[in-house]
Amino acid sequence: MAALTMKSERHRGWLVTILIFSTILSTSTKINFVSMEHYRGPDRGFEINLTDLTAWGLIIGMLVKYPKKLQWLPYNTIWLAALFLIACISVIAAPDKLVASFSLFKWARAGIIYWCMVNVVQVGFPREAIWRAMFGMGWYMSFLAIKQKYIQHIYRINGPFDHSNTVPLFINLFLPALVLWALCDKKLKGWQAWLSIAASLGLVVASQSTFSRLGLMLSLGCFFLAIITANVRARSKRVTIATICAVLAVFVGGALAAKSILDRIHNAPESSEEARAEFNMAAKKMMQDYSFGVGVNNFSRVLTANQRYNQYLSVMEDEEQAGVCHQIYNLTAAELGRPGLFVFVVILARFLWLPIVTVIKKKKDFETLLLFGLIYGQIALHISGLMEWVFRITPVTFLYAISAGLMAGYVRVLNRPKDVKALQPPQAIEAVQPGQPATVN
Repeated sequence: MAALTMKSERHRGWLVTILIFSTILSTSTKINFVSMEHYRGPDRGFEINLTDLTAWGLIIGMLVKYPKKLQWLPYNTIWLAALFLIACISVIAAPDKLVASFSLFKWARAGIIYWCMVNVVQVGFPREAIWRAMFGMGWYMSFLAIKQKYIQHIYRINGPFDHSNTVPLFINLFLPALVLWALCDKKLKGWQAWLSIAASLGLVVASQSTFSRLGLMLSLGCFFLAIITANVRARSKRVTIATICAVLAVFVGGALAAKSILDRIHNAPESSEEARAEFNMAAKKMMQDYSFGVGVNNFSRVLTANQRYNQYLSVMEDEEQAGVCHQIYNLTAAELGRPGLFVFVVILARFLWLPIVTVIKKKKDFETLLLFGLIYGQIALHISGLMEWVFRITPVTFLYAISAGLMAGYVRVLNRPKDVKALQPPQAIEAVQPGQPATVN
C-alpha cells in the first residue's frame, strides 16, 4: 500500500476508498490482542484492523515521497493532544488501568487516521474515491438491512455491528454527503447518480429498521437537509427530478412503515429510559467526586464495584456488570472530569466551526457542497450523543476521524492562495518573443 501511495494519484484514490469503506468492516477485520470481550465498556482489547493498516500504508508512502507537502500539526492538533493528556492523567485514579489503556491505544489510532486523512487531501487524489467508498457503504448497509429484516426476520437490525444503536449513528455521518454527491456532482454518470440516490434511500430504510427513534429522525433530517441544500446551492434538472422522486419514495416508505414505527414509539419499554436516568445520575456523581474522572473506559468497572455509585441502580441492579452511561457528554465527564468534558466539546465545536465559516464565505463549488454534507453528519452525531455513547465504538470513532480529516483538509485546500499561472492550462500561454507581452487564449 505504501508503494501504491507513491505510484500515482489514481492508486492513492483506491487506497482512500479502502480506508473509508473499511470502517464499516472494522468489527470483522480486527485482530485483538489481550482481549477482554466480557467487559461492558466501549473498548475491550488492543486491536488493529484494516482501517489502521490502510492508514499506515498511506502515511509511509507520503512520508517517503511527499514530505514537503505534509502538514505536520493539522488543525485542532493541540486540543486533541490536550484531550489525550487528560485521558492519561485520568488513568492515575483508574481502578483498572488495563482497560483504560485499551481506550488510550484506540484514541491514538484515531489520531493517526485523522492525520493521514488531512495529509492525503494535501498530497492529492481523485475526489471520486470518496464517492466510491460512500456508495459502497450505502449499498452494503442496505443489503444487510434487507437481509436481516426480511429474510432473517430480526426485529431491530444490527447491520455489520454488534448492536442496532450503532447503525443510525454510523449512517448519519456520511448519508447527507452521499445525497449531495448524487445530486450535485456533474462528473457522475446518470446511472451512478441514480444508484447513489437509491443507496441513500436504502440507508434511511436501514436506520428505520433499527427502530431507534432519535436515529430515524436524524436520518430523515440529514436526508432532507441535503436535498434542500442541493436545491438552494446547485439547482439543476437532475436535482429537481431526483428531489421529487426521493421525497415521494420517503413518504411512500414512511406510510408503509408507519404502523411498526408508531408501535415502537408507543410500546418502547419504560425501563430503557429509567436505566438511562440512573446511569446519568451515577455519572454526574463521579464527575463531582473526581477532578479528572474515574479513568477513561472505567465507568462500567467503577459502577459495578463501588457502592457509592451503584446505589443509584434499580432497573439494572441484577446485572452482573453495570453498563455504560447512555450519554456521551456525561460519560466523558465521569471518566475525564470537567476538564476532559470541556476539551472534548471544544474539539467538536472547532471541527464544525471552521468548515461552517468556509462554506459561508466560499463560492458554490462542489467541495463546499461536500463540506455541507459532512457538517450535517457531524451535527447529527453530536445530537445523538445526548442519548447514546456509541461515539466511542470503533467504527463510529474512526469514521468521525475520517470526516474531520476530510473537512480540515478541504478547508485548507479551499483557503490556500492560488497562483494565477496555476489556474491557466499550459497550452493556453502562447510562445512569445523576448520583449513582447504574452497573450492568453
